[in-house]
Amino acid sequence: MGTLAAQNCRAAFEVLIVDNGSGDDTERVVQEWCRADNRFRGIRELQPGRSAAMNAGIRSARGRLLLFTDDDVLVDPAWIEAYRRLFASRAREFLIAGGPIVPIAQDLGPWPSWLDAEGEADLFSHLDWRDERPLFRFEHLWGANMAIPAETFARLGLWDEALGRRVEERGTYEDYEFQERVRAAGGSVWFCPSGVIRHRIDRSLVTPRRVLRAAFTRGSNDYWREIWRRRAAVPPHGPRSFIGALLGLGRVLVNWPIWTVRFRLRPRRENFRQARRSAWRAAWAMEQCTAARRPEWGEARLQSGSRLDPLTRAPRTITLLVRRLTLRVAPERPRQG
Repeated sequence: MGTLAAQNCRAAFEVLIVDNGSGDDTERVVQEWCRADNRFRGIRELQPGRSAAMNAGIRSARGRLLLFTDDDVLVDPAWIEAYRRLFASRAREFLIAGGPIVPIAQDLGPWPSWLDAEGEADLFSHLDWRDERPLFRFEHLWGANMAIPAETFARLGLWDEALGRRVEERGTYEDYEFQERVRAAGGSVWFCPSGVIRHRIDRSLVTPRRVLRAAFTRGSNDYWREIWRRRAAVPPHGPRSFIGALLGLGRVLVNWPIWTVRFRLRPRRENFRQARRSAWRAAWAMEQCTAARRPEWGEARLQSGSRLDPLTRAPRTITLLVRRLTLRVAPERPRQG
């Protein structure tokens, strides 16, 4: 709450804290904040669930622009102002927005010595679409950092309380569903790069294996996102491009295990950097092979029941096998060296 109290914003704002049936001293802490700062106001929602808590906040909120975040984040000093400027500059447009979610250690200390700044992008809670722009169809925001006009909820309804986290039950994604609702109604979903929050992560969860796994997933997503960004209907395809893609995939599938083994033996930053980049390239090259034979797979893979022919499936099968074996080699807790 301290970073919310320290906001630099040209407009008046209030901070509404929803206590979702806590059993600790949360209620006392909230009351103390509200007595010390009249911009803070607390309410209590006994119906468990993140969506229920946010909906209680919406019903009680007085502002025209509503910002949502979680209790385990730090917000940058210009967080509110960033969204105020974005919506003021597009006052006549129907849009919602969200910003970067940057991982930081729970204890606010440094990351392990083997992880560089570039590698932080592959932590599981990092979200950054970089530019201020409307997001493409397959790009989404996360609910821990979103800004939505109050009139949008009046128009489309509140968060779906059948979705989202309930106590320890993760559930499905109410933030994703609401973004799709906005798009279906003709609105757009914008990225606000200066609306930064920093999400605290237990440093014990930041392991080489987890980061490599995330880098592989990002490589796959980045390939198709680049195709969609360019709006290129069909990437180069045919027998020759397929063979070329296979050769490229073969090279990276050799490099990735080698660099991972090197890192296991000598947990240096450069060794891990190369292993992480190889993981990303392996997924990119795998998708490139698939696109060389089935350019439409970027959208087909999101549809249930979509299938690949054996020749197209073979490079993917081999890549996923190498991925599984390489991740087993990647340490969960590297020795420092």
